[in-house]
Amino acid sequence: MTQYDQFSSDYHWLYSDRTLSCEPFLEQYGALLDAIPSDAKVLDCACGIGIQALTLARRGFSVQGTDLSPGMIARARERGREERMTLPPGGLSFTVSTWEALPRRFHHEFDVAFCVGNAIGHCRNRKDMCLSLSGIYHSLKRGGQVVIDSRNWEKVLAERVRLTILGIRIRNRIQSVPLYVWHFPSELEEGHLLIEIILIFKEAEQIYHRYYPFVYHPFRRETLCDCLREAGFTGIQSDFEREEDVYHITARKP
Repeated sequence: MTQYDQFSSDYHWLYSDRTLSCEPFLEQYGALLDAIPSDAKVLDCACGIGIQALTLARRGFSVQGTDLSPGMIARARERGREERMTLPPGGLSFTVSTWEALPRRFHHEFDVAFCVGNAIGHCRNRKDMCLSLSGIYHSLKRGGQVVIDSRNWEKVLAERVRLTILGIRIRNRIQSVPLYVWHFPSELEEGHLLIEIILIFKEAEQIYHRYYPFVYHPFRRETLCDCLREAGFTGIQSDFEREEDVYHITARKP
């Protein structure tokens, strides 16, 4: 069982309604999506509960969602079934897979691979990151593109903010406030970073909480770019800014 399996039923509470509708995703990647041929095959290789994969399928792409967590894949499939009548036939499927195993499942198959939601931060070390990116590389067709986003770990480690309180969410008459409690390693790329996610709920007159610990392995942007090159990618582009919380990287398979 992965750390996300038990969390899969509560995962949506981390996101605002606007994020669940994929508005920020479309704002960030709209131009890129407009440039992709309508018959493109798209991989969402950190699909979680399927939010982005469903959005991509609604645009008419043939979409394959993968995730390491069986619990997340089960939720994604459930969402897919709910919307099946509004999607193109055969345009969306989900399966459990690691990044390293992608070429054995989908060799040279995809035009674009998305690895978003800060998923790359789960790579345990530089070697693991390079192997994971190599798996994504070999799942792409020649000329295919990978799209990655990441938390700016350099900023996180410099500021060392211990508590993050997200906005209140109200769904099905239940209120929830997500909290992040951060535990930092002494240095960037040395050890892991623990984030304790605490979801506080109010349902009618009852107040309760659920707790989920998650481990990340912070890295420098240069490390990610180096691993992309080692995997074989070229044309690496990044919008990294030292003061921004998140950055995005694209690269191509020659």
